Amino acid sequence: DVVLFRSRPNSAISLQAELGSSNALAQVADKLVEDAVAAFGSLHVLVNNASSFAKTPLLLRDSSSPPPEFDEAVYVSNALAPFLLTRSFARYVQRANKEAASIPDRSVILFGDALVRTSPHKEYSLYCMAKLGAESLAQSASAELAPEGIRVNCVRPGFNSFPIAMPED
Repeated sequence: DVVLFRSRPNSAISLQAELGSSNALAQVADKLVEDAVAAFGSLHVLVNNASSFAKTPLLLRDSSSPPPEFDEAVYVSNALAPFLLTRSFARYVQRANKEAASIPDRSVILFGDALVRTSPHKEYSLYCMAKLGAESLAQSASAELAPEGIRVNCVRPGFNSFPIAMPED
């Protein structure tokens, strides 16, 4: 939020990582959590909202389809990366709770998700499958992490499709 950032300098940072490949992704997730803790001294919120979106038709691909190697990026960024980031965050919170000798109820994991359960999209099967996996992860994590004082929520605003050529402004 720009207003919050302006009213509280240094209250936000940008951390970037490549989440579209499964190669060393667990280490990337751990490093993102470590970098956030190093910047702020603690960490209480994780927002899983990164995503890759592209046609992944089950039948023959045409010239408008991305190459097959993009399939991994769709699955990894929508399902595997949220799992590994959630695990890294939860492990950090568990260690912090042990050091504090208490379980504060102040950590939150938020999943931003498309509404694919009731609105699947033709030729986007891999994306829909991965998003349903992320939704299931949110439900499982909610039950598993509640004893650690970690709340897990999944927000499904619906499917957003952007034009291929978006205006620069």
